[in-house]
Amino acid sequence: MLHADLSFFETLPDSALIREKLIIGAVHKSHEEMPVETPRIVPVSRSTWRRMVKTGQAPAPIKLHTGISAWRVGDLREWLRQRSMS
Repeated sequence: MLHADLSFFETLPDSALIREKLIIGAVHKSHEEMPVETPRIVPVSRSTWRRMVKTGQAPAPIKLHTGISAWRVGDLREWLRQRSMS
């Protein structure tokens, strides 16, 4: 699911679950010269995001299945709110 901007995030209920590529964005390789990057809720690299989650600096994911994790939108909103206050 690709979104042109991040306005979709505001419309989701707090109980919704989203995957990592919607949080940190993803680079999509196309046949053109420049890769296409999706918008990011959290502007960090994948390795930085995973390190933040592992050390407790970011919300913990919910394990849906082996190798499949998602984050609760309400947890992300609260975390982002707390970060903007500090």
